[in-house]
Amino acid sequence: MKPSVLAIVPARAHSKRIPGKNKKIFMGKPLIDWSIDAALSSGCVTDVYVTTDDEDILQFKTHYPSVHFVNRPAELAVDSTPGVEPVLHLMNQIGRVYDYVLLLQPTSPLRDSEHIDAAFKTLLENKAPQIVSVKKMSDTLGHIVYKTNDGLQFLKNNISEKSEENQLKVLNGAIYISEWKTLLTEKTFLGKGVSFFEMDELSSVDIDFPDDWQRAERYASMKVQ
Repeated sequence: MKPSVLAIVPARAHSKRIPGKNKKIFMGKPLIDWSIDAALSSGCVTDVYVTTDDEDILQFKTHYPSVHFVNRPAELAVDSTPGVEPVLHLMNQIGRVYDYVLLLQPTSPLRDSEHIDAAFKTLLENKAPQIVSVKKMSDTLGHIVYKTNDGLQFLKNNISEKSEENQLKVLNGAIYISEWKTLLTEKTFLGKGVSFFEMDELSSVDIDFPDDWQRAERYASMKVQ
């Protein structure tokens, strides 16, 4: 039997760095639409939910009749709210248990359905309880330093000699998948048995600052060329 997957797209109303970020037009459509469309086009997703405290985004349901839009409590929409809390809240509200939970943040517009399906396939193949998307570090270990009482130290000096330069990965925030039961128990997408799914630099763009928005537009234009 095909596993059931609940896709959750979180969208807070207020963004200090980019006002109205989630509903701002990115390459022809609201930023959040990119993640909703990716979820709807995915072959592994069963149902799609949007959790938001933004009244405007709640009205997007007229354009997405198959998507469930849920009003997020104000106390779960503040700067200090851990990202997993709105997910856990929604899981406890919907009255159904799925096999897996997929978190898609709107700030990763260039992550598409093919990435989602490939990540889910990797999760199943690895028989892992969770998987998160990553990208390669942009700098090699030989260039990374940190300050100590003895001066600057190279990170590579504290990495196993068997490690190759640039082997370290960075979370890109695009895809988080977890077994339902594991997420409820560990309350994190980064539990003990987490695996990773590597994405390319262009698709990994994460919009947090105004400069990120401009870079994402450049990357989007490069991908369609």
